[in-house]
Amino acid sequence: MADTSFPPEFKQFLLEHIESYEDLEVLSWFQRQEEGSHSSVKEIGEGAGIPEQLARGAAVRLARSGLLSLTNEKSESFRYSPADADVRELAGRLVLEYRQNQLPVMALMTRNAIERVRNAALRTFADCFRVRGPKSDD
Repeated sequence: MADTSFPPEFKQFLLEHIESYEDLEVLSWFQRQEEGSHSSVKEIGEGAGIPEQLARGAAVRLARSGLLSLTNEKSESFRYSPADADVRELAGRLVLEYRQNQLPVMALMTRNAIERVRNAALRTFADCFRVRGPKSDD
């Protein structure tokens, strides 16, 4: 599947849920695990083939986006828990596409990253022109 043929919901899912290569590797690793299993950050890092610190960040981002849930804060355990069947299906399609044809998925992720940077820069620039009231002497 060429990146131009990705359906809009696929592109939107990738934009909303996956910020980095590590996120995608962790999601891919979780999809290969037994349904409902819990994994520590160390296990996630080892299984996904990424350093533990990066695995931690990816797991936290995926939990924030609703794909994982933190099951034990002390031991930093997570489990795969998409919000609904549609999200689960899109996550599965993304991982399958990534495994079969990485380049178009990575190209789309790169465009998403550039778009995030561009939007952040525009917001920062716009904030420079925000009219603020005078400073109080309190």
